[in-house]
Amino acid sequence: MPASEYRQWLKRGRSHQGNGRAIEAMLCFRRAQRADPRASDASFHLGEVLWKLGRVPDAIAAWRDAARANGDHLAPNLALAEALLAASDLGGAVGAADAALRIAPDDPRAAIIATLARLLRGELDEHGAAIFEVLERDRDWLEGSAVSGSVASALDRFPDLPRRSEFLAMLGRVPASLARADPRLLAVVIEAETGRRADSGMLASLSAAARDRTYQRDGYEALRRIAAAIARFDPVIGAELRGRYAALCVEAFTPDVPLGWPIRSAGRRMRIVVLLHPALVDSAACSLAMHSTSPSPRWVEQQCRWQTWCARRALRFPSCRALSGLQLPRRSRRAISTCWWTS
Repeated sequence: MPASEYRQWLKRGRSHQGNGRAIEAMLCFRRAQRADPRASDASFHLGEVLWKLGRVPDAIAAWRDAARANGDHLAPNLALAEALLAASDLGGAVGAADAALRIAPDDPRAAIIATLARLLRGELDEHGAAIFEVLERDRDWLEGSAVSGSVASALDRFPDLPRRSEFLAMLGRVPASLARADPRLLAVVIEAETGRRADSGMLASLSAAARDRTYQRDGYEALRRIAAAIARFDPVIGAELRGRYAALCVEAFTPDVPLGWPIRSAGRRMRIVVLLHPALVDSAACSLAMHSTSPSPRWVEQQCRWQTWCARRALRFPSCRALSGLQLPRRSRRAISTCWWTS
């Protein structure tokens, strides 16, 4: 009975996972874990779902459980090694990668992770140079943020690595290979090619690649470096990227507005204070966001009421953030600072 129950919940979880229903999959995998704690598949797939949901410590814990449950299961050891490498737990990454290599001695993913982790620990040997040859032959390994981010860290920390210049020049010639890589690697490549005054065609390709890609919240520092390097040879795109860097910093460091809502009876009014972050100073972007360069006090109050409605439903504050960047009339500024909401 426990075995059949385990298979049933595992099958349901895999179905939900394949259809993109992460929460339902997580619940099914947890039920499968309870049905058979000694099985490793449920813990492994649970780690995959948790990783997708952004719950990194929980995903790492699930993969540890899977590796303990079945020491010959390759997949959780590989996932654990890559997650620990991304989390800068170099000792743990080496241990998990070595465990994967004991199961599959020729696994290239485990070998790359183990080499990068040892390289970042300062264990410089012939394998440090060999890693760049491997990545040159197969650039698909750079699509993962853990590997490409670790490569960027190694290139930053050890400027005298063998084949470093050749590797960066190769990446500069094929910027499309960096489209899904960690933006820190793109920053290192652009800085290197700018420093050695590469030809204008290569710099233009790198500039376009930096402009066209998306940046997550934790990529703000890489975007700052990219914008500063590009501004040296392309002021227009450099200024555009600097604006995106400023907006990304606000998104990364500005928490949602904390509001507490007392219970009121219907029809009574509640005074709302909307808090605005001073870092938003890009008037042009804010004007575009609001489609008006001089909104009326009435329009501002309506926007504040809409933002208040969003706050009651735990949503973010996009328009309130946009409001802070405008040179508003005094009456409009007062409307932003204080407005009324009828519950």
